[in-house]
This record gives sequence, structure tokens and C-alpha cells, in this order.
Amino acid sequence: MNTKKITVIVAVAILAILIGTLYLPINEAQAVSPQEPVVIEPVDITLTKADVTVKQFDKVDPLDYVVTGTFDAIDYSIVDTSETGPQLISYTATKGNESIKRHLIIQVLDTQGPTIEGDDTITLKYESDYAIETDYVAVDTVDGNVDVTLIQDVDRSVPGEYEAILTAQDSSGNKTTKTITVIVLEDPEVIALQERNEEYASLVDSANIVVNTLLADTSVDEVSSMFNQVSNALDYESDYTSQLSDLYNELNAKLDRVEDYYTPQPVVVQQAPAVVETEAVETEAVESEPVVYDSTLGQQAVNIAMQYVGYNYSWGGTSPSTGFDCSGLTTFVYAQLGINLPRTASGQLYSGYSVSSPAVGDLVIYPGAGHVAIYIGNGQVVHALDYSYGVLVTSMHYSGTPIAYRRVV
Repeated sequence: MNTKKITVIVAVAILAILIGTLYLPINEAQAVSPQEPVVIEPVDITLTKADVTVKQFDKVDPLDYVVTGTFDAIDYSIVDTSETGPQLISYTATKGNESIKRHLIIQVLDTQGPTIEGDDTITLKYESDYAIETDYVAVDTVDGNVDVTLIQDVDRSVPGEYEAILTAQDSSGNKTTKTITVIVLEDPEVIALQERNEEYASLVDSANIVVNTLLADTSVDEVSSMFNQVSNALDYESDYTSQLSDLYNELNAKLDRVEDYYTPQPVVVQQAPAVVETEAVETEAVESEPVVYDSTLGQQAVNIAMQYVGYNYSWGGTSPSTGFDCSGLTTFVYAQLGINLPRTASGQLYSGYSVSSPAVGDLVIYPGAGHVAIYIGNGQVVHALDYSYGVLVTSMHYSGTPIAYRRVV
């Protein structure tokens, strides 16, 4: 009896334990976490407090500046960074039926320098003072046209190829530089000198040919033309100035001679000696012109001429003040003695009368009748030779054998 009761009691106890274990978690959960009311947070948005700057033309995402927020959706305005300066971004955040607005100002900065437009190469004349920067324009996206400044010039007195540097700066301080090539041309005088040297080298050769051509093989026009060309060439600097100067004097003297050579002169026919016949006596022929040589007048002519040794040669000159050419000297000297001679050497070829050998004071005529001198004795003559030597004393045979000796005293 007692045993049955104990068994029943134990079975009931076990059942009670099993049932208690089954429901224990629910009861504990209800005891630990009692149900609380749900809290709904309001809509909110927090933007950055930092100063926001962006570069012009940069892409901007306004969400990058949202720090925190409680919202279901958010709208914001589009930022146009093509314009510099302050830009306003407007935000609208919504949650349920609620919405709020926030605003953020950002600065769009101009960080792009001007663009310098113009050629990469420029050519300048020698020693030009041209302002290179005037050939260039600087355009800025914000400021429009801005000034261009030359910050590195070149030496314009030395021909060659160099680099110059230009710069432009906008109102935001952005600078742009442009390096260009500058070509400095040769000195025009140097170029002209080179061209003249080429031309005058040929002229010297041609002039030497004319100088060395016999009078009979040339003409007044040919010598005159060459003389004028040489004369004009002497007006300009060249490496041939010295040679041209000598040729000028030689051509000038030759022009005098060639003019005398081709100038028609009246032929003076001397009267033939008269023969007086008698019955028993035959007399010798007597010239109608004076036949007695006046050595005094001859020496006087030499003395006068010697006073002008060292004087300048001057084509066409007939006096100490202008200088002398060859026939100008003889004409002047004999005029002092009251003897009038033709003006040219070819004319003096027929003055007075011919003698087989010269005496002091006689005229000495050279080939082509292009030159005349005064005999001073001992095989020497005094004459106005050319521009290089002027009036001087030389051997009578300085230029070959004379063709005639004429006695006029």
C-alpha cells in the first residue's frame, strides 16, 4: 500500500518536473525582457562643418558632404562648377510624412591659368626693338583677355636662334608660360657687304682688263663706263676698296689719255725750208719757225714745273689749286712763259716742231699721244702721272719709248 503510494508520488513528481521544464524558457523570457513601446526617430540630416572648396570644372557629389542623417530619401540641387565663386547646395531629407531642408555653401576656385596664343617661332631683324609680346594674346576662362609679359628676351645684336619666354597671369594668380623660338637675322650691312664683295670681285677683274688694254683697242665710252662703275663702287664699303681706289686713279688717268687719243687735232704743216738760189751760191734751207734753241726758256720751264712736284693729280686740272693732269701741267708751265699750248696731249703732239733728241724744256710725247711730260735732262722727265703718284720725276722711259719730242721754246 505504502509502496504503491510512493510509486504514484514519484511518477507525479517526474511528470511535474517534465512539464515545468517545458514551459520554463517562456516564463524566464517574460520575466527578463518585458515588452517596451516602439520609439520613432524624427527626420534629420547633418552636413559637414568644414569649408568646402572645389576646382573649377570638377565633378561634385553633394552626398560627399552629408555626415549623418535620419531619412528615407534625400534630394539636393545640382552644382555648376563651370562658374567660379560661392555655390549653394540645397538638401531636402524626408522620412514618412516629415521633411527638413539644409543648405551648404561651397567655393568653386579658378585654378586654370590663361592660354597664351601665338606662333611658336618668330623672326626678328638684326637689332630690332620690336615688342615680341604684342604678337601674342592670353585668354582666361574667367577673366577673358589678360596681359602677356616677356620675361626672357634674346640678344638681338647677335644673329642666331634663341629661346624667349612669355607669361600671363589671371586675377586668381594662376600663371601660364610659353617658350618660343626667336630667330635673329643677319646684320643687313653684313649681308649687303657679302653681296657687294661678290659683285666687286668681278668689277675689279673687268676694270683691270680695261686698264691694261691698249688705247687703240678701247674707246672713250668703254673707259668712261668702267670709270663710273668703279667710282660708284667706292661710295660703299667693301673688301675691295683699296683695289678699287687704285683702279679709279688708273682709269681716270687712262680716260684722259684715251680722250686725247681719239680727239681729232688739226694737222700743223710746218713750212718747208726755203732755198735761195744765186748764180754761184746755194744757201742751206732755213725753217720759218725759230730754229735756235733757247736753253734759258727751257730751263725756266723745268724750274717752274719742279715747283709742283708732289702736287695732286686731278683729271682736267690745270692749276695748283685744283691739281694737274699731264697736259694740264705742261699747259700751265708754258703759259707762265707766255707760250700757249693746246689743252690735250694729242694736241701738243703737233706743237712747236719735232726734234730727234730732247733738250731741257722739250715736250716728251708717249704712245697713243695719251700722255705728255717735260724733259729735265739726264734721261728724266717731270710730269703729272696719275692719282697714285701725282706730279713727280721719273725716267723718260718709265712706260716705254716716247714717240716724239717737241720743242716749243
